[in-house]
Amino acid sequence: MTRAIRDLNSKIVVDLLPDLIDSLGLDDDLYEDSADSAACHEIAAAFKAEPGKVENILCSRIKSSHGELQKLLVHPYDIVLRDKDWKPVSKRARSR
Repeated sequence: MTRAIRDLNSKIVVDLLPDLIDSLGLDDDLYEDSADSAACHEIAAAFKAEPGKVENILCSRIKSSHGELQKLLVHPYDIVLRDKDWKPVSKRARSR
């Protein structure tokens, strides 16, 4: 659902970020796939859209969390860093 909304407005995920982060702490449904992976990918998409704002939110949440939640909050960084097509803002400006 969030992905469909993001296709219409790429920065909407940033507004939904606190709710996405909160959803990572919820228990998964035993009979369905974990939603954590999808949430982490949406958080990574938000980071690509507005890295500074998302970085601030993630850093504060990472510091105040522990265990599995903390691992999940770090996972969006892994997703972004493995994306061969993504360049940080500073590198995008230099390549023009």
